[in-house]
Amino acid sequence: MQNLTLDQAFGLAQQHHQANQLDQAEAIYRLMLQAVPEQSDALHYLGLALFQKGQHEAGLAMMRRGLALQPGSFTFAGNLGATLAQVGSWPEAIGYLETVVRLRPDFLEGQVNYASALMNLARYPEAIDRLLLIQQSAPENVSVLFQLGLAHHLLGRETVAMSYYQHLLTLDPHHADAWLKLGNALSVQGKPEEAIAAYRRAQEIRPDFPEALDFLVHERLSLCEWDGLTEQWARLLGIIESRPTSLWVRPFSLLPLPSSPEAQLLAARYWAANECGVPLKEAQHRPYMHRPRQRDRIRIGYASCDFFRHATSYLMAELLELHDRSRFEIYVYSWSRDDQSEIRQRVIEASDHFVEVKHLHYAQIAERIHADEIDLLIDLKGYTTDPRSEIFALRPAPVQAQWLGYPGTMGCSFIDYLIADPYVVPSELERFYDEKIVRLPNCYQCNDRKRPIREPGPTRAEAGLPKTGLVLCCFNQLYKILPDVFALWMRVLQALPGSVLWLLGQKSKAVQNLQREAARLGVDPARLIFANKIPLADHLARYRLADFAIDTFPYTSHTTASDALWAGCPLATCVGQTFASRVAGSVLTNAGVPELIAPSLAEYEGLILRLARDEPRRRELRQRLSATRSACPLFDAPRFTRDLESAFLRMVYPR
Repeated sequence: MQNLTLDQAFGLAQQHHQANQLDQAEAIYRLMLQAVPEQSDALHYLGLALFQKGQHEAGLAMMRRGLALQPGSFTFAGNLGATLAQVGSWPEAIGYLETVVRLRPDFLEGQVNYASALMNLARYPEAIDRLLLIQQSAPENVSVLFQLGLAHHLLGRETVAMSYYQHLLTLDPHHADAWLKLGNALSVQGKPEEAIAAYRRAQEIRPDFPEALDFLVHERLSLCEWDGLTEQWARLLGIIESRPTSLWVRPFSLLPLPSSPEAQLLAARYWAANECGVPLKEAQHRPYMHRPRQRDRIRIGYASCDFFRHATSYLMAELLELHDRSRFEIYVYSWSRDDQSEIRQRVIEASDHFVEVKHLHYAQIAERIHADEIDLLIDLKGYTTDPRSEIFALRPAPVQAQWLGYPGTMGCSFIDYLIADPYVVPSELERFYDEKIVRLPNCYQCNDRKRPIREPGPTRAEAGLPKTGLVLCCFNQLYKILPDVFALWMRVLQALPGSVLWLLGQKSKAVQNLQREAARLGVDPARLIFANKIPLADHLARYRLADFAIDTFPYTSHTTASDALWAGCPLATCVGQTFASRVAGSVLTNAGVPELIAPSLAEYEGLILRLARDEPRRRELRQRLSATRSACPLFDAPRFTRDLESAFLRMVYPR
């Protein structure tokens, strides 16, 4: 520095900086500041170097000082906005990025960054307007097309989103991420075969693309397309078990696969670290309190996107109505669609505060929850469809738990408790859960005693069933059916002449695949009967036409199990080691029929055959289910509510 001018020193520091020699660059920037303490370039780039070295707070502070000295610098504003974006501080970042587009409206990268900030703040219509403006000067910019597709996808405009992805792929047919997103849009539109083709293309372009493999496996499961699937899911499990440093595989995708509790824990940890990395860093700088407040009523917050015609709402509607309002104040945070259904209206009316947050950014939702002074925040989604784990990562409530929606661990630090029961998470399996386990004394699943069953129910002819013969039913979603369990079912049909298997099948390709597999296994495809989705009261009524229900494995019946038992239909199941494989066992135990649980697939097959050949036994089971329905723990909603509220007290005020 002694022999260099300030400009020469800055040039040398920039050379080191551009070569990623951050220590050398930092040293020169600091020497420059010793000579001229308010040198804006040195302050800005020293801050940038410190940020790149992982010293985020110190780096951002330096960059802010530099911009304060030179407020008209679009470079300073752009860099500060971009660095803030990297740590998820989008509300602050967008102000600086807005400065960039105001100072340099012709700067394409600045315009794209600003649009990206709008996207991350869930300001999708504004982002689309900005992107369309950019597109006028850069009509074939792949990044702009991709963002436009994503924005429309997030607004539920799948057809428009697809048009952008397809246009992008004509310009860059090797854009693996665009193929993945196109597959997602096609899947949402109910075009699984086209979605599978898109996922396969993404895999061909980028063989080490676990996200594409994840979606491919799940979509193929939904179509019961099993050729070569075992090898694909083995690859997916192998990736997880190799313990990579980063992984973007949805933990939910492992639930129907023959995966171990350890693999599910690893997948959840990877997902939480990657998907929630930015909000976890941001949470360190938020002023959220971490102790429940002392007041007359504990404030409970339930958060989900399933407050419409969905199993979660059907299960917990009566619970919301029964909560003790002298001790608890109930807030419901919803980002679900409004389907104008009776069950949605019932949830709204049963809530003290029903808060719509659908179009808010996760940070804004967290701010609202914090402002409402929620004592216990409950995630009803976990890692199922449209989760908002980022809200919980910001820790807006002093105590946070997950319950009901996701059957497994979240693998994260920001969920304190998992509400379970002694059956779904026995003590010997606790090591596979990162949350503290709070066990309810009976079943962890709540139920609604007001679920209607249509009277009179359908006849066999109306339901498309043969006039005579044993009817076995499984109304689980088809992605839960694995080849070995289906083969077991086909052996059962072969052993029971005249019997039929009644499944819930709406996708024609899945129906064709199952029929073809039945024929391959020596069973007439006509013995598979497929039911359509119908209103709940009608659906429950048709259980009375089945002799008994049989279960999938390892992802067993959950709401489907309690539906069957509520309608008086016995269910035979198998139990495993994962949460998802133990739910039906818990349901049956708390309905008073634990003898319908088999500890292995071989014994499960024997259990089905014994029930099928013993009509008096089936009649006795139906009579017992009917007689004890109002008193058994599974359907005792007042008892369940008291037990859950006791658990709330233990979580909010632990001893």
